[in-house]
Amino acid sequence: MHLPVSTAIVLGILAVTLGGGCGATGRITIPFAPPTPAATPTEAGFQEIVPQASTLRAMIVMYHDVVADRRSKDVWFDVTTQQLEEDLDEIEEQGGTIVSLRQLYEALTQGKPLPDKAVVLTFDDSYQGVYDNAFPLLSERKAPFTVFVHTGFIGTQGSKPKMTEETLKLLDSSGLVEIGSHTVTHPEDIGALSYDEQQHELLDSKSKLESMLGHKVEWLSWPTGNNDTAVRFQAQNAGYRLAVTMASGLAGASPGILQVNRYAPRSLRKGFEDMDALPPVRFAEAAWSESDVDCRRFKIGRTTLVTLVGGKAGTVLVNGRRQVSELVAEEGAAGGVNGGFFSMAAVASTDNTMIGPCLTQNSSYLIPDLETERTARIANRPLVAWNDKKIVFTPFSPVGANDSDSIGRLLPDPKNVFVAGAWLVFEGRALERDEIMRAASSDAMDPRKRVFFGITNDGRPIAGASENGADSARLAKAAAAAGARFAVLLDSGFSTSLVYQSEILAWGHRNASHGSRPIPHAILFYGNPVATLPIGEATELDPDLKVPGTLPGSAGPRPR
Repeated sequence: MHLPVSTAIVLGILAVTLGGGCGATGRITIPFAPPTPAATPTEAGFQEIVPQASTLRAMIVMYHDVVADRRSKDVWFDVTTQQLEEDLDEIEEQGGTIVSLRQLYEALTQGKPLPDKAVVLTFDDSYQGVYDNAFPLLSERKAPFTVFVHTGFIGTQGSKPKMTEETLKLLDSSGLVEIGSHTVTHPEDIGALSYDEQQHELLDSKSKLESMLGHKVEWLSWPTGNNDTAVRFQAQNAGYRLAVTMASGLAGASPGILQVNRYAPRSLRKGFEDMDALPPVRFAEAAWSESDVDCRRFKIGRTTLVTLVGGKAGTVLVNGRRQVSELVAEEGAAGGVNGGFFSMAAVASTDNTMIGPCLTQNSSYLIPDLETERTARIANRPLVAWNDKKIVFTPFSPVGANDSDSIGRLLPDPKNVFVAGAWLVFEGRALERDEIMRAASSDAMDPRKRVFFGITNDGRPIAGASENGADSARLAKAAAAAGARFAVLLDSGFSTSLVYQSEILAWGHRNASHGSRPIPHAILFYGNPVATLPIGEATELDPDLKVPGTLPGSAGPRPR
């Protein structure tokens, strides 16, 4: 009796222990244990999905047979030539561009550019109808596509004939078609097979196709979509570089490169709707410049804003909860603001669990967010990471940016990482209300005191807090007017706190004496403070104009 491979794998439990002792600053003194490195396959060259791919407006469509006319022997997932032609027209009307699977692979794993609304066409099971009915139509439009072949059925006839070796070679040599494996026998659940059976399905199908076509075959379609960790590892070792499933979703939102999503033809329009729902942002980076720490007050429309600009920004995570003013004093910082969002909002709570992955300057290891339901909800919100040289902003991917390896591919040697609440300013443009809400919590437009963090047009860290109630769209306009090139939403409402030297200049409750909700995470500004207390009256700024570079009266940046 053969046991399934998956039952032979022992899953280790990572014990995560937070240090009980704290220094005088309340810092974490014993970091979370680093995760055990994953096993490395024997064959080099395997590449996972890069975090930058999370907002790719790209999808794969999964077809099977293409028939001239609907017949009783056809199954529900077959399409007629007319239906395929209607789908191609729909792709064109939606502004889509058909690209090859290899183009998508390079975009997912290497960050190479794709046309907007890229669509990949795939056909499972190598039906003769694909050659007879789809190939002429797609050739006429010069549209590339991929055929997945289960090699044990090549050339079989009957009511649903499969393509012969000669036909597959013809397609392969056309310059439009890529051939991938669909295993040998199309097992219902390949993960339930023995190790030897899995090897047969994965290796023998691959070698048969490579021998027949005379080149490498690197794509795989999982029969019925079923797969598990063990069989994916077998596929990786066998030399497959990408595998597709039957799970619906955009390609960049896939769990991994061996689990790439596909839409059924009937969900084609849903795929375009999902593309349109993505925030209008992408991976972006900016270099830091040096300057003294300035503190200013601005009035932008109805929003009065206090800002910290310049110096060097760093984050701290404490055991329990602290006031920002305490952390500024204990760290010897020029100023600071409350930081990212934490899971337990109750004022009396001492829990310091952050929402999303977190790395701070006072901890040695990145702490991943292991709550899968929560990380799914915050997908595409801003992941912010920086080191001494630059800062990066990218949409958060629960599977592609939630561990030290994936974030290290975004930014070498990161010192600070957290997930913010919403995108506010991107490349100097304040996002509109509907754009912000594509990746934000439902209360992002509630009027309350709010806080942002980002980088200015001239490369300095900037944070700002509203002294009066504002929704995120108003805060975005204020941040852009105050000189932010990129800005993201920090925890707000009762957590709002901006401190400069010894003064609390913005607070979450009704008055400074009542203070703000204690927080576990803060962003501190280190450097020489140049603004004198008390901070003067607000300077009026036009909410429709952003400040280009240096703020009025600022000491200005120095290149790092």
